[in-house]
Amino acid sequence: MKFKKLFLGLLLAVISVFGVTVNAATTAPSSFNVRFSDLHLLDGKKYLDGASLHFYYKVNTAGKVIYCLDQDKDVPSGNPTVYYLKGELSAKYAYVLANGYPNKSLTGDNDQDYYITAMSIWYLANPNNSIFRNFDINKGTFLGKSNAVAKWMGILVNGANKYAYTTPSIKINNANSNMSLSSDGAYYVSEKMSVSTTGVVGNYTVSLNNAISGTIVTDVNGKARNTFATNESFIVKVPAKNVSKMSNEFSVSVSANGTIDKAYYYAASNSKIQRTLALYPDNSQVNAKTNLNINLKTKVEISKVDATSSEELPGAKLTIKSVDGSYEYSWISTDKPKVIEGLKPGEYILIEEKAPDGYSLSTETVKFTVKADGTVTKVKMENKLNTVYISKKDATTGEELPGATLVLKDSDGKVVDKWVSTKEPHMISGLKPGKYTLTETIAPKGYKLSTETVTFIVNEDGTVSSKVIMYNKPETIVHVPKTGTFKNITTSLIGLLTIGVGSILIYRNSKKNNEMV
Repeated sequence: MKFKKLFLGLLLAVISVFGVTVNAATTAPSSFNVRFSDLHLLDGKKYLDGASLHFYYKVNTAGKVIYCLDQDKDVPSGNPTVYYLKGELSAKYAYVLANGYPNKSLTGDNDQDYYITAMSIWYLANPNNSIFRNFDINKGTFLGKSNAVAKWMGILVNGANKYAYTTPSIKINNANSNMSLSSDGAYYVSEKMSVSTTGVVGNYTVSLNNAISGTIVTDVNGKARNTFATNESFIVKVPAKNVSKMSNEFSVSVSANGTIDKAYYYAASNSKIQRTLALYPDNSQVNAKTNLNINLKTKVEISKVDATSSEELPGAKLTIKSVDGSYEYSWISTDKPKVIEGLKPGEYILIEEKAPDGYSLSTETVKFTVKADGTVTKVKMENKLNTVYISKKDATTGEELPGATLVLKDSDGKVVDKWVSTKEPHMISGLKPGKYTLTETIAPKGYKLSTETVTFIVNEDGTVSSKVIMYNKPETIVHVPKTGTFKNITTSLIGLLTIGVGSILIYRNSKKNNEMV
């Protein structure tokens, strides 16, 4: 049966939905061949209760299944017919091809599935054509009877009329861009990241941009990989030892091949030969990017303590410096450790520029390392009390003299200390830097009171300008000539006393006798 008149209207309708632009990314070849030997007739009587609506089953030389657009024209015959790419059809034709034969099995019979797909393409082009007068594709009937061709045509056509292309896309699902330190302190680790895709075929690839040296991408089991299936998640890990800046940001990109299946039509150089329709994917690369951040939260705890009690010492001026000279910070100590957060990992030194009042300046240089692993670095510097030893000595022998009352005053005349000397030098701790005077208020027994004022200075570093010594001279002793022993001296004194008393008594008696005469 000839169909030229029957399908003239159908041809005009099909032409009206053709496009003219070929996507540069399409996989559709610019041409292909069709041989007569690649065709075989599908008799409509087999599928439509005696209807003579026939189709030629077509494949090209590459084995691609193709469909007729111009049933009223001749099929390829004889030598291979060259078909040339002419344009793109609307999305609904692509839907039928993608969901019909050979991409989907409808009835389990390949020939019948081809027939259904071909009839659906014609129906989309011109549903009012007279060839469809006996079809009710919504009810799935032909000539009022249930029919597989009509049923599946309804499914394909109704789906096609609702279909629109969805642009391929890929998205990284990353709720938190901040990386956290692993429990072992070895890596900064991202959260588990998945991807959402539309129209993506195959795997996706992860790449890093401006990442720190040694950064790796792994699967959820820790295996280093860069390529993942669309249902897989990945993790990014940065070696903590390589983190050297306080704030680090880099990007993670994912890419995949996106595809849109489109319907393309071809025409032979001979205009009498029917045109054909085939489905080819348009491929494009889709990309997505997210940023990851490493914000270091290093913590250094610095204590300035008394060397004896280990208690915190306020009042010291302390300075930390980075070994590379890029950082310096000073502060005055308090009664609590100094906590410094956010120091860049690296080597540092701690020095004391001014000691707390009453303490010697520490000449120690404390070295410490700030690590990128988030551990708290604890640093301690000790101070010893200023100590002054004051001696009270015999000016003649140089020996310590006990019994002297001594007074120490500061530059304001305030009494700092008062004590009685012993056989050991007197120790005073905790003197503030400044000028001091030492005086004596009571001399040791047998010694003259010292009128000397001893002055000394306690320096900022706790050292004393000179040794603090006050001397005393013994009192002057009157020497009596030696006339004998003590016993002889005593006897002589008693004798003299007896003579004196006797003389007095004699004088009194003589005077009394004269008065009586």
